[in-house]
Amino acid sequence: MSQFEVHDGAEAKGRTDIGTPAGADLSVAARAHEPGASAGQPAGADRTMPLSGPDAERQAYVDAQAAYQKELAGYWHGAEASKHAHKKVEDFPPFYHGPEKPAGFDPPKIASVLPSVNDMISSWDKLGTLTSSRSNLPKMTIDEVPEVDFKGAYAREVINVGAQHGLDREQTANIAKNIYAFEDAGKGTADQLSGVPMSLTAPDAPGTHANRDARREIHPLSTAIGYNQLLMATSLRFVDGSHAINDRLDQLAKDEAAKGYGIDDVHILQLQEKSKYLAAVQGEVHKAVMEMGQTDKAKYLDAQGNPTYALYTDFAKSLTPTANGMSGRQMTSAVQALNLDGDIGPVLQAQQFDDIIAQGVKPSFQQSLQDKVVDDAGRAKQFDALSDKEKQAAVKEVSDLVAPTAANGAAATTAGVKLDAALKQFAGNENTDLSAMAIGAPAHDLLVNKVLALKKRGEESGPLSPAAANLVDKLFSKEMHGPSVDNYLPAAVELANLSGAKTAEQMLQRGNAQDSTVNYFSQSGYQGNPIVKGRSADELVKAIYRNMHGPNGSPDNWGMVEMNRAFEEQ
Repeated sequence: MSQFEVHDGAEAKGRTDIGTPAGADLSVAARAHEPGASAGQPAGADRTMPLSGPDAERQAYVDAQAAYQKELAGYWHGAEASKHAHKKVEDFPPFYHGPEKPAGFDPPKIASVLPSVNDMISSWDKLGTLTSSRSNLPKMTIDEVPEVDFKGAYAREVINVGAQHGLDREQTANIAKNIYAFEDAGKGTADQLSGVPMSLTAPDAPGTHANRDARREIHPLSTAIGYNQLLMATSLRFVDGSHAINDRLDQLAKDEAAKGYGIDDVHILQLQEKSKYLAAVQGEVHKAVMEMGQTDKAKYLDAQGNPTYALYTDFAKSLTPTANGMSGRQMTSAVQALNLDGDIGPVLQAQQFDDIIAQGVKPSFQQSLQDKVVDDAGRAKQFDALSDKEKQAAVKEVSDLVAPTAANGAAATTAGVKLDAALKQFAGNENTDLSAMAIGAPAHDLLVNKVLALKKRGEESGPLSPAAANLVDKLFSKEMHGPSVDNYLPAAVELANLSGAKTAEQMLQRGNAQDSTVNYFSQSGYQGNPIVKGRSADELVKAIYRNMHGPNGSPDNWGMVEMNRAFEEQ
């Protein structure tokens, strides 16, 4: 992958996935019910009559959105042209400056056509029937286990993966739990699909399953599932590309036998049977995948004749029946259901963890993180070199940008005043205590969620002054308790999970730290990930870190309670 190649969104969490074509126009004007109808006016309405009142407001909004989408399309056309010419894109997409959406105006939304969890299980049933009829093996069902048991098995698997890469249990647990906090908000379930309301992940009362049933009916924003938010195409790659999952199931059976459970132990037999059955499934899947691969060898097969990721993503999109009668999407949806199985799911999720950890321990990756630590310290020292007048000007600029208004209430404005006073003191004394206990929780929240989130070049208000940017850098270093490779590693590994390993390594390289993230994400990927927008590569890593150490990573979240216990019990 060249320096300016980007992932197309199908490989990244939370992005536009296989249900919506990359670059599809999702503007208000494009969501009309029928040709010729705008989102603000019924089809066939007489546009020669002047509009007034709410109708005029709606039409003004629709027209402004249409103009903005045209401007945005022009920007991305130029950005993609620059990237293909191996030139860096220096700026960010334009902001919308038109009228606000009128109250009560909700343009039609495009419904997701991506498979729900129930659809995935149904597809597995079809693939299982097909596999059993051809292999003479008993049909395998998806054996689901309680959430706490699944987390325990997942902890076991990632610890095993970490050990293979030289990480101890504490290091592995730290990375895995931080990824869980970022990907699943510290509350996700094994069957969590992207975009499902977090309220539906809360544990059901004993003997009930209303939340579980509700979330399994939802058609998601993305096919990403589970603790690592594994996409369908990625699950397909892991299942089709090797027998690592089968080998691990066989090893787990041997490990249990070595503990004295005996060869007739039910679970040992289940592990062995699942390994054999998975091999039969892999045969069916591989045959269908390679059939599609033959249709465009240049795109779908590498020099050794193996499937490319483009083949897996396109196969996962395909609605065309294969030779066995199931479409590529159905077969890939069936494979995705394996993430729900209490034995196979933790192993499959750990395969993704293995991929990104392998990247994180590479010497080049570690060197990039070390360079980042050095550069962070250097930028923080630049603030120290400023005059007192320059420091106070930087404080005023930052305080003004984040200061709550009277409309936010008296408590919020008081927090703003407290934070401003604390920052003025910090400018003269870097040992100033900025903890929630010292300046109050509201002021500290303002520091973490507003000040540290300021974008140096991507704010709608314009770029920060160099002094203000240095102040933000110094404050981040203090909040981080001093940047270090160990501190940054979970966020950097998650960057690989979010963008792809090669892209992450490019973003972490010293010469690319201040690049606009536009250089590393397609339009659909950029727009589908709020955390990416308006940030440099360096700021994206820091935003991931803040997300991991914010409310999502709170040890009080029920999911984090279970995940912490799972690792403690290993």
